[in-house]
Amino acid sequence: ELDGLNDSIDKSAEKLSGAREYQKELLANVSHDLRTPLTMIKGYAEMVRDISWQDEAQREKDTGIIIKEADRLSLLVNEILEYSRLQHENPAGNFEEVDLGGIALETAGSFEPLFRAEGGVIEKNISGSCIVKGDRQMLERLIYNLTDNAIRHSGKDKRIIISVVRDTGKILLEVRDFGEGIDEAELPHIWEKYYTSRMRKGTGASGLGLAIVKRIADIHEASCSVRSQKGEGSCFRVEFKLL
Repeated sequence: ELDGLNDSIDKSAEKLSGAREYQKELLANVSHDLRTPLTMIKGYAEMVRDISWQDEAQREKDTGIIIKEADRLSLLVNEILEYSRLQHENPAGNFEEVDLGGIALETAGSFEPLFRAEGGVIEKNISGSCIVKGDRQMLERLIYNLTDNAIRHSGKDKRIIISVVRDTGKILLEVRDFGEGIDEAELPHIWEKYYTSRMRKGTGASGLGLAIVKRIADIHEASCSVRSQKGEGSCFRVEFKLL
């Protein structure tokens, strides 16, 4: 009985230690990403109060920036919380059979109207019966993040390709853009949290997008890779096991 009690105490201590690490990481993530938009919101709100209320055009511009930064702040909070949750949860026991190709088509459809209005094109290469075992919501997020990343880096070409095909013993998801590409020295770090927004001039929302993709892939026992050349674009690939 004493041995059993000791084991229970040890397990409780491990869980408590994990919870403390989770809290520390969450606090670090939040403080890291929220400083800039909060500073922007405060600064422009003060300008509206003190200066631009006298100029309707300037007031419109300043309040537009406040709204934009508030939206960005909301997105940052959601991504930080999602990444922190994924780091400490593994819902593999709730997996079910899902159509990865169907999810890709739905995701592309949600991006197409706005991207088309900007002159962009999303090409789709989706094979039938691309069934994987996983969490539908997380897989939607994975494809959403890769598509959003491709659109933001599509460059002047304004063209991306989303592909889901069956291969020998696996299903390949690829999202390709034809933009500026990634420096070779950056490729080993591209999946690290915060690296993207720092090294690629802040074009991402938080630098967590690809880190979330990597974590979701890991939960699904899938592998991530990227091929890229400067000036020719990038191709992100996730390989899933075939059912």
